[in-house]
Formats: sequence, structure tokens, C-alpha cells
Amino acid sequence: MTAEYGDWTPTGRKTAGPDSELVELSGADGAVRTAITYHERYAAMEPLTTSVELVRSFMEFPMVMGMADMADARIGEGVFIYDTGPVIPIVDVVRAYRDKRGAAGIKAGLELAREVALILQEAADNGPMHNIYSSTGLTPWRLALTSDGAAVVLGYGLPQIQMVDLREGRDEKPREENFYYCPPERLTSGYEDISSDVFALALICYELMTGKPLYEGKTEELETIVKMGQAQTLMMKDKALPAAIRDVFVQALAFDPSNRWDSPAEFAAAIDGVMNGAKGKSLAEVAKEVAPTLRKGKSLRSTTAAPASAPAGRVTRSRTRTD
Repeated sequence: MTAEYGDWTPTGRKTAGPDSELVELSGADGAVRTAITYHERYAAMEPLTTSVELVRSFMEFPMVMGMADMADARIGEGVFIYDTGPVIPIVDVVRAYRDKRGAAGIKAGLELAREVALILQEAADNGPMHNIYSSTGLTPWRLALTSDGAAVVLGYGLPQIQMVDLREGRDEKPREENFYYCPPERLTSGYEDISSDVFALALICYELMTGKPLYEGKTEELETIVKMGQAQTLMMKDKALPAAIRDVFVQALAFDPSNRWDSPAEFAAAIDGVMNGAKGKSLAEVAKEVAPTLRKGKSLRSTTAAPASAPAGRVTRSRTRTD
């Protein structure tokens, strides 16, 4: 089945992921949007139907700087279209540098962590009145950069559906990359709060900084690592990051959510504390370097402006369950 995008036309640029693909669309007026298009087998499944309708008002009008508005949703078809403008998915940034046996570097990873944490803080402040308490699926396919290096969050509220299937016993063999950014509670209780997003963000930014996931392996090994909360121990032993930076990420990866940073804003403040002297390119420099490699009409690599401040108070830990 070919996805339908109404008056919007695919440009030919797309990024494949484990359960969906990002498709760049253009309008008659030259505007650019990004569609998250789930694979056909998932398109009509809950939690992509009723659960999305329940939080649709927030997804369409999040009122969060740096978070893309959902412009259209084809419920039952698994198509969700966002007002992003031209963006570079973080997964493509990671792989562009990996192709050259490199990484975006520590400075870019810290900048992304800080910017996205502040976006998540504002989402956590605004979301509960709409019954949405976390993204339930933050991955490198849900983060992107504008041409000047500003962070963009899209698909907030759309789940890692293969992880939901695994938890519910519907899928015993999800793709390995699903596990690289998955908090333990997604595979155990299913109840997530904003600290689950900070957990995922730490793993995404680690990969951006180093060019590799914190852990790799076969599906069964990865499932054990996630369920047993071994990410924190692996980060403690990691030598790729300076000790002060590593310590900030160690706390973000605590198995017990109550032992993680109290809020995304607190995580952002901790990042600020270790930012001075960070080596490598800025996000703006990374975007400028990577963008020319993603020429219009060329498929992107596949895997087969942010707020200046945010409230620093603790986020009430209400929880969202995906099922």
C-alpha cells in the first residue's frame, strides 16, 4: 500500500526506520513538511489510533518552541504530517559521520542534549493538561536539525510500536536499533514519565558524540540490557567521554526513574555545567557540514530554534502507558 499525502508531494528524500519512515513532502507554495509513515502492518494498530485521538489537541498545537506542530493525521493509515520545514534527521547526521568513520563530536552532542531537554521541559509543563506526560518514543528518527543547527522534536506522543508489541507479546523479534534508545519501563510496566525521555535523550546524544550506540548485540542480549537497566553500568564503565560529562549521563540512565534527574531542565543545567571547553563542532557547524550530502531528490541514509530557558522546578511525575 502506498501512503497518501493529499496535496503534498514526496520530494524523494526519506529516512527508513525500524517501524516507520520519514518522508519529506513539498507543497505547491514551496513549503516543506515531514511525514512519519508507519509500516503497513502497524498503521491501524492501537496505540496509533484511539490513543493518538486522545492527545491529538496537544500534538496539533503543542505551543512548545522547537516542537513541530502536527499538521495532519491519517488515523488508521499510520500517517502523521508535521510542519517542520527542511530538516536533517539526527539519525542521518550520525550515519553521515559514521560513513567517514567519525562522529559529530562532544560539543554537538552536549548542545543537542541541552536544547532538546529544554524543549522536553516545556512539553512536560504543557502536556499534562492534555493527558500527555512523555513522548513515549524519543529516538534519532524523532529529532532533527534545521539548516542553522536548531533542534526540532517531531512525533511527540507517537510510540516505539515494536517495543510495545514486544512488551505485549505480539512481536518476539523487533529490530535491534529499537533497543538503543529504550528506557527499561517501556519493556516492563509500560508506564512512562518525562524522565523516560531524558533517559532516551542521553542515549541518543551519546551516539551523536561517539558515533556508536552505548551498547550493541543480538535481540535477546539487548532485551536483557534494557529490562535489567544495565545502561547506567555500561555508561559508568565507558571511556569515550570525559569523566564530568559521563557523570551527567550516568544519572540520566538510572534504572529507577526517581533516581534520574528531577526534570529535563535540571539535566539541561547539568549539561551547561560541563559545556565549557567541550571539543568538536557546534550543532550549527554540523548541520552546515552534513546538509550538502543530503541532496534534494536523493534518498537519505537508512538503517536496514530551541527555547533559551525553561522552568527549573521538578516536574510532577504523572505517567503515560502505551498499549
